[in-house]
Amino acid sequence: MENINNSDQIIDNNIQSISNKPNKNIFKILFFITLIILIGVVITSFLLINQLKQAVNKPIDVASNNETVETEITSNITSTPTEPQETDETSNWKTYNNTEYRFKIKYPQNFETGIPGGTGPEKCSVDFPFYPSNNLTGYAQSPISIAVYDISICDQSYEKILSWYGINYSNGQYSGTTIEKNTISGLEAITIKGEIGWMVEDFKGRTSAIYNRTFIKNGKYVFLILGIEDYESIYKTMLMSLEFNKN
Repeated sequence: MENINNSDQIIDNNIQSISNKPNKNIFKILFFITLIILIGVVITSFLLINQLKQAVNKPIDVASNNETVETEITSNITSTPTEPQETDETSNWKTYNNTEYRFKIKYPQNFETGIPGGTGPEKCSVDFPFYPSNNLTGYAQSPISIAVYDISICDQSYEKILSWYGINYSNGQYSGTTIEKNTISGLEAITIKGEIGWMVEDFKGRTSAIYNRTFIKNGKYVFLILGIEDYESIYKTMLMSLEFNKN
């Protein structure tokens, strides 16, 4: 009977041992899985940290960036249209300054100014001639000149002087000869173009020429700027350089 009991006890122990083995195996498997996950997390973290360090320590190619910016700026500058700069053709011209009649005017380097000539004992009008230095034009008189009328001496009005040249002036309105209006040194300028004028015979045998005449009133003075058509370009440039000290 005792043997039978012992046998039962052995069987029970074996059964209990067998039933405990699956639990131990599960724990081992879970342990290894957790360990592998932890190792993976550690390795992944290590790799990420190394990549971040390399990104932080990597030198920036400043020169390359500057070249890119410079190229873009240069491209923008190149594509922007530039306005042509205006040149002052009178920058190297000479200047005639008259303090008595309060005006100054520029004239070319190759021009000269002649001796002023007056009309009447009290200088009713005075002419200021301008002509080329080499005097190869053949004109016996200056191709460009300025006549100044002092209406306080001449006993002539501005309207009367204009009428000598076919211009009717009344209440600020002009009529008669075809004229051009302009503003020079802040004053109204009236120009007659293409008028025939008489002169002393030149080397071509001419006794007349085509003139442009511009009239400007500055206080008691009336300025008549005269230019022969052959010198129209210089005449216009000189005219626009004319300045007055207003009375």
